[in-house]
Amino acid sequence: MEKIGKYQVSKPLGQGGMGVVYLGEDPITGRSVAIKIIREQFANQPELKKRFYTEARSVAKVSHPNITALYEVGEESGRPFIAMEYVPGTDIRKLVDMNIPTPLARKLDVMRQVASGMAAAHTQGVIHRDLKPSNVRVMKTGAVKIIDFGLARIENEGTPLTNSKVGTPHYMSPEQILGKFVDYRTDIFSFGMIFYEFLTNRHPFAADHVTQVIQNIVHQEPPRFQMEPAAVGQDLLTLLYRCLHKERQHRFQGFSEIEQELVQLMQKHGLVLTNSTTDPSSQNTRVYNQGPPKRPPTGYPPTGTPPNRPPTGNPPTGNPPNRPPTGNPPNRPPTGQPIPASKHTVPDFAPNERKKGKAPSPLEAAEMGFNQTRVVDPNQVEQLREYYRQQKKQQQQQAAQGSTAAMVDTPSGIMRAKRQEFIEQNFNSALNPPPPDPQRSFSPRAWLFIGILGIILLLLTIYLVSDWIDYIFG
Repeated sequence: MEKIGKYQVSKPLGQGGMGVVYLGEDPITGRSVAIKIIREQFANQPELKKRFYTEARSVAKVSHPNITALYEVGEESGRPFIAMEYVPGTDIRKLVDMNIPTPLARKLDVMRQVASGMAAAHTQGVIHRDLKPSNVRVMKTGAVKIIDFGLARIENEGTPLTNSKVGTPHYMSPEQILGKFVDYRTDIFSFGMIFYEFLTNRHPFAADHVTQVIQNIVHQEPPRFQMEPAAVGQDLLTLLYRCLHKERQHRFQGFSEIEQELVQLMQKHGLVLTNSTTDPSSQNTRVYNQGPPKRPPTGYPPTGTPPNRPPTGNPPTGNPPNRPPTGNPPNRPPTGQPIPASKHTVPDFAPNERKKGKAPSPLEAAEMGFNQTRVVDPNQVEQLREYYRQQKKQQQQQAAQGSTAAMVDTPSGIMRAKRQEFIEQNFNSALNPPPPDPQRSFSPRAWLFIGILGIILLLLTIYLVSDWIDYIFG
């Protein structure tokens, strides 16, 4: 197509199930726009046209820096189209698939902006319902834009939100998969999956087949991961597991809470944004300040004028205050000689962390340096690593043997094997298990009612039998 409405079309940008997106230009302002137009074969289908216009209303209701702006809605030869803000850049899907190195602070800031944009959408009653990595674009300026509201719902328009199995299966919430009532908290679950994949480069419920992915979303918990520093990883795990809770009442109750948590986490660990005008995938520029600057190497004096020293030009006499005597510092080789490779000292682990039960293992202490009371031999690190590797391997083998024995030898194991076979043969039935046995679900009050009813029936039977006997033999 050469022209859509008043816009000159230059090239296609992408396509979806019911529409195509082109790059266009406004002939009056010269502004680049993204034009989404419905496919010709769907132009006469009222349901798809209604969904198309719902996307336009959803975008028009929200005005926020992290939501794509809407410019115009119109029709071209009976085919509806939407002219929106053109967002150059890279989406999270490509960042993950191409394994592009991205600083941790940049990832946190990207997800903070996503939370900010979704908070604005939810405030206007707009539920995205198809939040996924390809719908989050990161621009070279550092700004983030949420796109594609094609499956969005507007709550205050009275549209029913039940039995809505729409969306991308890999990023649907459990209630979406099961066809239950869907509200704004379904976007929070999808946000958690995007965040997890962005941090670890793997899907939290990854499997070989989409049906297994769906089953994992409904029944399994995402695997835990480790991150350095460990304190940041623990805080991120706490946030992610709350977003990915199966029961929506236990998730965050709004994206504004997530945004606030991310801001506090970045401030707590020194992940402070210092320059947002850098390509997020660039490694040539320091984008974030991730803590205090490193100290200069031994033998090089610090730059600048140290405290308690006279101005430059007046050399100090004697030993300056608050400085060790002239000579080599204690426990340090002479200037110019490297520290021996066989030994190194490490800082003490915080006492209050030890009281909380967060003391590191011997391997962590050797690698990360959490014990100042002894000198660590680097060879010991490799020995400890090999020891713990063997221990972990033995535990995994024992666990596998135990689970296999339970699966084969015990009746309950046989039942679990049959149930797993049933799940693989009939996935839909597995998602909707039969209701519990009523005989096992009676409450004490119900049993009391049944007992009283039984006594009444027994007395009535005795009364009728006695009358019958009197009639026969009387």
